[in-house]
Amino acid sequence: MVNKDKIRLEELSHKSLMGTITDAEKKELGAWLNNIEEKPLEIPGDRAQDKEQYGEHIFQRIREEIGIQSETQTPKLWPKIVAVAAAVSIMVLGVFFFNYRNSSVQDQDKNNLVLQYIAPGKQGATLTLASGTTIKLSDTQNGELAKQAGVTITKTKEGQLVYEIKPSTGVSTDLGAVNTLTTARGETYKVKLPDGTEVWLNAASSIRYAANLLESGKRKVSLQGEAYFQVAKDKAHPFVVKSGNQEVEVLGTQFNINAYKSTNTKTTLLEGSVKLAYNAQQKILLPNQQATTGKGDIAVKDIDGEFAVAWKNGFFMFDSERLEDIMEKLSRWYNVEVEFTEPALKNMTFFGTVSKSENISKVLKALERTKSVTFIVENNKVIIKRK
Repeated sequence: MVNKDKIRLEELSHKSLMGTITDAEKKELGAWLNNIEEKPLEIPGDRAQDKEQYGEHIFQRIREEIGIQSETQTPKLWPKIVAVAAAVSIMVLGVFFFNYRNSSVQDQDKNNLVLQYIAPGKQGATLTLASGTTIKLSDTQNGELAKQAGVTITKTKEGQLVYEIKPSTGVSTDLGAVNTLTTARGETYKVKLPDGTEVWLNAASSIRYAANLLESGKRKVSLQGEAYFQVAKDKAHPFVVKSGNQEVEVLGTQFNINAYKSTNTKTTLLEGSVKLAYNAQQKILLPNQQATTGKGDIAVKDIDGEFAVAWKNGFFMFDSERLEDIMEKLSRWYNVEVEFTEPALKNMTFFGTVSKSENISKVLKALERTKSVTFIVENNKVIIKRK
């Protein structure tokens, strides 16, 4: 297979995985799958055993086609393999091939991974008002929550927090009314600010902002952790996100900022442009560029922006990502502790995509398919060992 064909195969497979593939592209991908077989593919019967054998066969054929002769040849979950496998399952089996195995109890016993049900995170957050009042949003009823600084705060039936400017209500116009929205480990939440900007807050994160959003003629928020911003256009009032020593200023665009304390701050632009200031430096980012700060300068590189915002869309997507970084994400989302039995395991890298709605055991089993690491779940701790 020539390189351009491999690139096209990866593109089609990824589209199928994300649900954006057209009927014509499905036929194109199906034709490729048939071409690598000695005889046309046949849809397996309803028995789980038939489907599992079929999946194993396709997985091995894809590995051979791409050039991987054995599962121990590389410690990575190749994106081509993962995406193609997912596409096959969507088209033929109706499930993601990345997690296609509904293993029997006997199969699970052969694995060192102790299958313990640890539920994924959920929608939830805590809102702290300027008065110090805290509101647990997962527990409170829908409807109006508070009024301050000429702003009405409402929780919608979809669970979204909405700020709406209503100066006619006659409420206080205290411009110093500052709110903080915080997610715990295992929580995520979406808020609509009074200017119409929408913010998706990842687990173990917080944003701080004036109730009416304005400060010295600019719309300003402070971020700790990770958030995706879809900024409403307002040329008269630039939108500024401060995270540590970094500031990002925009008029209207879509971008993601990862500013967890344990990592360097990463700003990824999806649409429009942003001006990033760090210490005495400034950079203008273009779509599908990522800036990293925290080591004295601003480092910019081109990336696939989908990987940076996969968490917002309900997926974990790993692109040659260190196992330590992967486990940090899983730790925040599933609210578990992580223990490596040897430091070298932290630097192993993986590719792959898996749904965030899965039980943690299914996510770990996907990583175990590399035959390079194994996981043991004990109570609320995940222990990583060499396989």
